[in-house]
Amino acid sequence: MGLNPLNWSKESKWLLAAALLFSIVYLFFYPTFYGSIDEHDYARNAYLIQQGKFFEENPLNACRSTFNGSDFISNYYWGRSIAILPFTPFGFWAIFLSGLALHLINYFLTIKLLKKIQGPWWGALFYLLYPAFAWSSRTLYPELMVSAFLLGGLYCYLSEKKIHHALCGVLFGFAVLTRYDAL
Repeated sequence: MGLNPLNWSKESKWLLAAALLFSIVYLFFYPTFYGSIDEHDYARNAYLIQQGKFFEENPLNACRSTFNGSDFISNYYWGRSIAILPFTPFGFWAIFLSGLALHLINYFLTIKLLKKIQGPWWGALFYLLYPAFAWSSRTLYPELMVSAFLLGGLYCYLSEKKIHHALCGVLFGFAVLTRYDAL
């Protein structure tokens, strides 16, 4: 699939059209606020990192955090919060675009994996439209980020090149750093 859309295969056009349609529906029903305390902590941690801090001083903002004697430290891994970080300069509402971005990255990694193992191209649509993944793309939970690392690691594992095998280990390591029960 090159950059010129006129040279794309029929399957590639269908896969891209599905991603665009999913994105349009996502934006039409765009989430504007988190729905759980976990998401609050991931968002709060991202804004703390942006300020150069890893702790919360205000006990009213320190939901499910550990008090170390002077400040509150989050109980959550920081990987998902780091992934939210590039979206924070655009305002609070923009952090939910990180879920869409991760979902589409996983979708395209699924397409690449299916090509590598010579699976059916339409199998990637099952990932894109699977209700649990579609719902997860509307949240700040780390599962999609873990999936991205695992899919990328699996793609590298299936590679013939030795350097990709090393990258596989790095990606699996990032999956565990994002969520310790990933593997």
